[in-house]
Amino acid sequence: MFEFRLPSVNQVLSYVIKIMGIITLGIVLIPSVLMAETLKLTTGEFPPYISSNSKQLGPLSQIVSLSFEKQGYQAKIDINPWNRALKMAEKGRVDATYAWSIKAERQTAFLYSKPLFIFEQRAFALSKAQLNVVTNLNPKSIKLCRPQGYALQGYSKHLIDNGIAIHFSPPDVATCFNMLKANRVDIVVVDKLEGYSYVTQVFESIDEVKVLDKVFFKYSNHLLVSKQHPKAEKLIQDFNLGLENLMATGEYQSILSNELGL
Repeated sequence: MFEFRLPSVNQVLSYVIKIMGIITLGIVLIPSVLMAETLKLTTGEFPPYISSNSKQLGPLSQIVSLSFEKQGYQAKIDINPWNRALKMAEKGRVDATYAWSIKAERQTAFLYSKPLFIFEQRAFALSKAQLNVVTNLNPKSIKLCRPQGYALQGYSKHLIDNGIAIHFSPPDVATCFNMLKANRVDIVVVDKLEGYSYVTQVFESIDEVKVLDKVFFKYSNHLLVSKQHPKAEKLIQDFNLGLENLMATGEYQSILSNELGL
């Protein structure tokens, strides 16, 4: 005859401990990405640094994503027109936006991260052009192209403010380079690597264009979080820590080397 026996207290405790151990192990083994807080980010086209045609949306997007990932976040990034991206961040429709230079009017509405990258603005001209942008300059002697949404800074601003250059401001960088090709402007002033990415699109050979020696402006770009965001200070702090970690491990430089040859 079958005899049913209740387990002892020690046996019950042993079973409970085993079950709790299994549950704990399962939690530990859950991929961290499933537990990470998802952040909505937005940015704009800025080849070769940010591009919908590049791997993982370009090297700056990789740097931003990995910096957040190191602090336990998962970044979901969308590319929008630059003005729309900034408004989306300001109105709280996204958690953050990148990569923006420092401007007084933006500093009133946003918190800035540590620099993502240091950029260098240079002037692109036709190789055959005999052009001097530094000495013996006459009024309105230079036709300078810098597109809409690109602030006049550094030496570009100096040339415009002093009446030496005439400012042309088409909708985008590609139009600037098409105007250069058609001899409608003398120089296009943009970031050096950004400029070369458009030269390869517009001209048959990069030898048709030269980069002038003069550095027009150096500036840094940053991740921005609206001051109205309920976790603004924490997001900036966490991002900065992740970025510092990325630099300390060599991953930051590895991305720049692999993607930009720097």
